[in-house]
Amino acid sequence: LPRPSRNRTQPQSVGYLARVNYNWANKYYLTGNFRRDGFSAFAVGHKWGNFYGASAAWVVSNEEFMKDGPFDFLKVRLSWGQNGSRNISAGATQATVGKSTGNSGANTMTWLGDVSTLGMALNNLPNRNLTWATVEKMNLGIDFALVDNRINGSIDAYTGRTTNMLVARSAPYISGFTDVNDNVGLVTNKGIEVVLNTVNINGNGADSFRWESNIVFDANRNKLVSLFGPDYEGNEADDVANAVAYGREANYALLVGRPIGAAYDVKLLGIFKDEAEIRAHGVQPDAEPGDLKFEDFNNDGVIDAKDRHYIGSPDPLFTVNFANTLAWKGFSLFFHFPCGPGTLCSFL
Repeated sequence: LPRPSRNRTQPQSVGYLARVNYNWANKYYLTGNFRRDGFSAFAVGHKWGNFYGASAAWVVSNEEFMKDGPFDFLKVRLSWGQNGSRNISAGATQATVGKSTGNSGANTMTWLGDVSTLGMALNNLPNRNLTWATVEKMNLGIDFALVDNRINGSIDAYTGRTTNMLVARSAPYISGFTDVNDNVGLVTNKGIEVVLNTVNINGNGADSFRWESNIVFDANRNKLVSLFGPDYEGNEADDVANAVAYGREANYALLVGRPIGAAYDVKLLGIFKDEAEIRAHGVQPDAEPGDLKFEDFNNDGVIDAKDRHYIGSPDPLFTVNFANTLAWKGFSLFFHFPCGPGTLCSFL
């Protein structure tokens, strides 16, 4: 039986936050933020990160020229801020040592002359420069309410970027490891979010019927702008192995200019219907009717791993959720209709 064992780690973190707020006449608002975070798992000399933020808002509905306007409330917001990401485990920057194991996971014996002993080996490659990733975002938003607050909501448009991403990047086979933790790359995000709340029937929900609705629309696009930098030919390098995140033979990759987790595989064209279609395709001569048909992407007459390429994004074009709450005599009923991949409306 295997011997019982226990692993024990105790990472530590600390953070400091400072904020300054200014409000003039309940119309104009300014906020400034500063935070300093420390995390023990990062490398010596790289444990601390500084992050900044600022925002401004204008309550337009409090202006005199809006007193007779249609809005019960109207606010315009603009914000910019940074945050840190520390998605690593304790010891990730260190070259730890453990018992060497064979392909089956069993301990491997090492022979020194006529004496056998358990072998020891490095568990992971060290990175003494590993530090915080920085997530930066800018947002422009509008909050509104009208018709005695029976219609209210918000509209937000945003853009963001993540630099020095914490990635388990693929390592050369000759290193003896599949990956190493590193700060790499730049990812950008942009999108829009719309929230609309309505009171369709304005009862109190007890003596009179009340019906409220809520619609949330969201669309986001992300792109991997850079990863490891130019290769020996001067071209921006991809990571199609992506060994740790998805597995060495998985169908996802980090491709520059494409979304994170881009689908990377041989493209499925459909199913062979008959022998004539197999002959017309020409590159799968051993196929039979009913077999899957794949694209010969590089036109070499063979379907193999060289035909793998970007075939799409895992992210939806948009998502919509339509929710309703009905209330009467102290009872309430909530139901919603989500719209996105895998839902009914995605087929309509």
